[in-house]
Order: sequence, then C-alpha cells, then structure tokens
Amino acid sequence: MRKYYIAPGMIADAKPLEFVTAARDAGYDGVGLRLQKSPQFPIDPIVGNAPLIRDIKTVLGDAGMTVLDILAFYVQPPQRVEDFEPAIATAAEFGARYLLTQSDDSDWGRICDNIERFCELAEPYGLTPIIEFVPNRALLTTLAKALKLASDIGRSELPILIDPLHLIRSEGHPADLKAVDVKHFPYAQMSDGILAPGEPSLSLARALGAGVRRMPGDGTLPLKEIFDALPPGLDISIEVIMSRDPSISPLAWAKQGLDRTKAFFGER
Repeated sequence: MRKYYIAPGMIADAKPLEFVTAARDAGYDGVGLRLQKSPQFPIDPIVGNAPLIRDIKTVLGDAGMTVLDILAFYVQPPQRVEDFEPAIATAAEFGARYLLTQSDDSDWGRICDNIERFCELAEPYGLTPIIEFVPNRALLTTLAKALKLASDIGRSELPILIDPLHLIRSEGHPADLKAVDVKHFPYAQMSDGILAPGEPSLSLARALGAGVRRMPGDGTLPLKEIFDALPPGLDISIEVIMSRDPSISPLAWAKQGLDRTKAFFGER
C-alpha cells in the first residue's frame, strides 16, 4: 500500500516539532527531516539537541510515523564529507532510510569521489544516499547524469529521486523513466509546476533557478504520464515548495498537500 510522507519544504516556516505534529494531525504516514542546511531554506538545528530529538521521536512513535529521508546533503566543496557524520548519526537515531544527496560541483571527478566517500560514510549507519538531479546545478542536472554517476562510482544500485518538476525542466520525458531499472526508484517526490517561456531548457533553468511549483493538478506538468512510468504503488514524498496565504496554517497547508496528492492517485 502506498505511503505518503511530507517533505520539510512543504511548510519550511514550521519549527521541527510543529512540523512533525502537523504531519501527524494531517494524516501522513511519515516525514522527511531537515538535519543539514540547504542553501534556500532556514534551518532550526536538530542535531545535538537531545531534548528536541526526544520530543520528535515521541511524536513520531506515538503516531506510528516513520522518517523516510533526511535533507539535504550537498556533497561539494567547501563542505567536507566527514562533516556530515553528526547528521548521519542523528538520521540513524531517527530510523531514517535515505539521505537526500545533491551536488552543484563543476568537477565531475570530484563529484564522483566525494559521493563515493559519502556512501562509504553512510554504510555503517545502515543509511542509503539517494541522488537528486537538479536542472539548475552545474553538472548533476539530469536523470542520465545521475545514472552515469551510479555507474562511474561502481554503485549500480544507487537510488535516484524523481522530482516531476526537475525531470521536465531538465529536458526529460516520462518515457525516460521506463528505460531505467525500477531498483533506482524506491520512492518519488510529488509536486506540480509551471514552466517558464522557453522551457524546458537546461541553459535557461540555470539562469532561472529553482522553478515554479504548484499543488498537484494546478500546474502543467505531465504528472499522470510520469507516475504511470514509475513503479506502481510507489511511496510519495510531497514537496510543494511555494508561498502560502498567511491565513493558511501549516497544518491546513500540509493537509491540503496530502488531500490533493491522494486525489491525484484516486485515493481518499
């Protein structure tokens, strides 16, 4: 049975405990947690805060929710791979499964070396990096590049995260997914979006930045074709990163994201 998780970017203004409580009250099966700073998002530190970790685990445990993934590991200089270990250890404490991994490095050999070292660092903790390609990055911009990375570092099983907006903005097509071994897709993100004039175009994506997201059904992405091309019943991480009306509470926004996603898949 498909499970639904909320990514922290959905309600980025919520404090960590408010975030997991909103997820519980909205009816999610679990969450992603932000333990590492991402360039465009604020972060309320969790790593090293034992009382907060305890309170989050209590909310998750009492609700029967699990942690799907940890955001976001930007494996690129000047960040040293070894600096990620405290967040990885905390991820293991939460029982997380995946470490969402990106890179904006312009040196392919260095990307490969650093992500291989990152995989080695994660292995003793029982955690799996999942590679997210992003079209406005330097090199790790497409599904094909993510697959090349897995091949080049000798990790043919390395999972790849499909974000519908990133797939289409990177000049990808739903049919591209059908040619990939399903082992690469343990779950996917859900977000609709709107392309700018001239998109899809990798060069334009680099100039425009992150792109424009919308709730499922409110954008122009070929969501049905994308999810039809992915393994059936795939778990979903809902990540609609967009501003909301101040009158809409984090809980109401989280619930709207879940309701709209379930409606897309024909579920209540």
